[in-house]
Amino acid sequence: MQWIRRVVFFVLLVACVAGTGSAETLVFWSSGYPLEVQDLLRSSVFPKFEAEHGVTIEYKEIGWGGPRDEQLFVALAAGVGPDVYVNGTEDWAIPLDDYVNAWDEAENIPQGFWDIARWMSRGQLLYVPQIVEIRGYAYNERLFLEAGLGTDAPGSWDEMLAYVRKLTRLDDANRRVLQSGFETDWRVPYVANEYDWFVQQAGTHLTTPDMTKSLINTPEAIAALEYMVELYLIAHPPGYEPVDRFEFHRGGVAITRGLVSTKQGVEEASPDDVKYFRLFAPRRDENTRPVAPTYVNGLSISQGSSNKDLAWEFIKYMLSVDVQEQFAEVGKIMVARQEVATNTALESTAWFAPWYQISSYAAPVGVLGNRTGLANLIRDALNQTISPGEAVVRMAEVHQVALDRLYG
Repeated sequence: MQWIRRVVFFVLLVACVAGTGSAETLVFWSSGYPLEVQDLLRSSVFPKFEAEHGVTIEYKEIGWGGPRDEQLFVALAAGVGPDVYVNGTEDWAIPLDDYVNAWDEAENIPQGFWDIARWMSRGQLLYVPQIVEIRGYAYNERLFLEAGLGTDAPGSWDEMLAYVRKLTRLDDANRRVLQSGFETDWRVPYVANEYDWFVQQAGTHLTTPDMTKSLINTPEAIAALEYMVELYLIAHPPGYEPVDRFEFHRGGVAITRGLVSTKQGVEEASPDDVKYFRLFAPRRDENTRPVAPTYVNGLSISQGSSNKDLAWEFIKYMLSVDVQEQFAEVGKIMVARQEVATNTALESTAWFAPWYQISSYAAPVGVLGNRTGLANLIRDALNQTISPGEAVVRMAEVHQVALDRLYG
């Protein structure tokens, strides 16, 4: 109640001042830009656009989470919000189809990133992909070779199970795991995100495209949890002390969820093993598509912008090869432009190569709704206190309630 009163007060207060961006001013609010990128924008990127278009850019970084949502709600509701901001929603952002269809450089952003942007906006195109975070399974090629597995990644669930069994070493006398074939974040609530990945490998999604109906109680989703339990128990036999997933950095885990921080951890803990760092997108079998869950952040135009055409020119400028290269090099982040992802002369491209190489398998991250509720039931299945089938039935109920609350 206090929060609502505070928002109403701010809306009334802010509404007393000027409206959203004038013809001479373009207001841009970013989310998640590193400090180095913020400095770059102010020092060199913005001045060039300002000079070419005769405008002034008013800029601030608003981060993610609750504070961001509150700032956007207050400003946009009062009609004094940004012209351009990150990851707009249908409540406040305009569809960009007409602009994008007329843009001759749209094809230089991989189709998979466009598809994710549409999926996350329930079929609408509300933002242009700018920054991406691609995820795959990282593996230590040295451990593969030592186990006689060669250098190729497993190509199916059956192969994955066989690899993990061969790569897992147990100390039965002391009831502990010496080396784990596979680890990920099995904790509540994060294990629910892992389940989403397995469901997509099985060939479906957590929800229908409009995100109103849960698809958890389906044969594919049940198979995903059964596989997940089987995979978990190989390196987590009851009564054994497991290996921490971060031991991948030191060669104690063969396969794990591969984030940027995963490679950074290997560089810090085991520099000699960096040359053995590999990444792949897992799949169920040869009939299913490999899956690389990908977060896509992009630029939107607010409904209240007084100069939407100028806002679009700004978005195109921010998506230019030159600016994207600067983002990648200065911010050490993955970007959407294909020309940057394939420019091996760039230090950042060489470093991010394992992720860019699986970008064709980019897939949207599923909507969990009640992540903790789902994760608790997944943990019950992993701990074998309930069957995967029973867990899925309960998960579907929890999930549908959450979706009804969000989108019903």
